[in-house]
Amino acid sequence: MKNKSTTEETEYKCPECGEMIVRRKGISKHTGKEYDFFACSDYPDCEKTFGVLDDDTPDFDGKLRSKAEESKYECPECGKPLVRRQGISKSTKKEYDFFACSGYPECKKTFDVLDDDTPDFDGKLRPKTEASKHKCPECGKLLVRKKGVSKKTGKEYDFFACSGYPDCEESFSVTDDDQPDFGIVDEENDTVEK
Repeated sequence: MKNKSTTEETEYKCPECGEMIVRRKGISKHTGKEYDFFACSDYPDCEKTFGVLDDDTPDFDGKLRSKAEESKYECPECGKPLVRRQGISKSTKKEYDFFACSGYPECKKTFDVLDDDTPDFDGKLRPKTEASKHKCPECGKLLVRKKGVSKKTGKEYDFFACSGYPDCEESFSVTDDDQPDFGIVDEENDTVEK
């Protein structure tokens, strides 16, 4: 089913060509989610678009778009220059800085920013997975202990995940005694409840 783009007239004029601005809906290529934006009504002659600010006005100043700052670092993957950008965390809704390859979308490499304002080429800021002796009850591969961030609360938590991911997507919370919570075994009915 195709999404029909709706157009709503506004009182704003395009700063580029002076034509009226309309409010439209689009679908993100990255997330597949619908979003609102403002666009010049003179499209395709004028291709100016603007994000929607919290007060429901067009983002004429580009506050919502991450400006890329040039850096002196090169992408270890493709050799192109890295740029420093800002993003907003999906889980915590807080702004953060990161380095990204200027060769995007061909090269999608990104790096966290260390305390000394350099790219985290070694992944020091990314939590490493911790191997465990426990096996996945679904596929038999080892479980690894990982950290996640709750989408609801923004708090960090530990969990066990199958090392066979993405083929096996099993994951388990951590019990008080640091074991994977495989659920409650009902020996009488030979079932496991999660």
